[in-house]
Amino acid sequence: MATLDADLTGEKRLLKALDQLGTTGAKKVVRQGLRDLAKSSKKLMVQLLRQRVKKRTGRTLAAFRATKIRAQSKGNKIRIGVKLPERSVLGIPEGDKHYYPAALEYGTPRFAGKRFIRDSIDKNPDRDNVPKIIAAKIEKELQRRLKK
Repeated sequence: MATLDADLTGEKRLLKALDQLGTTGAKKVVRQGLRDLAKSSKKLMVQLLRQRVKKRTGRTLAAFRATKIRAQSKGNKIRIGVKLPERSVLGIPEGDKHYYPAALEYGTPRFAGKRFIRDSIDKNPDRDNVPKIIAAKIEKELQRRLKK
């Protein structure tokens, strides 16, 4: 899974607002913010894949378009990512040891990698705005709770 981790320890106001929401509410809001970021990274990944990889059958592009955003929580850590397509979706036989997206991303001894997955995360313009995105989500959630 291509994942994106965010460290929010430096944002004191953000952490104070998260305390007001409680543990469950805070996780929900942070997860929503990171999910939005993962969606924009997925969109960028599909664009980079289309630009950098020759289209033969179109299965790889279609498979990456259809992938879902996944969230995992463990303790206070939340990891959001795009699950890579399965072999059956790509038309790769079960016994085949090669996985086409990995070869595209990292390359082979005869083929330079295209780096469409890593670049979709590194070059995402929203990546530097994670605290602002989450702060906006917190504000919206706090306003929603005050209306009740």
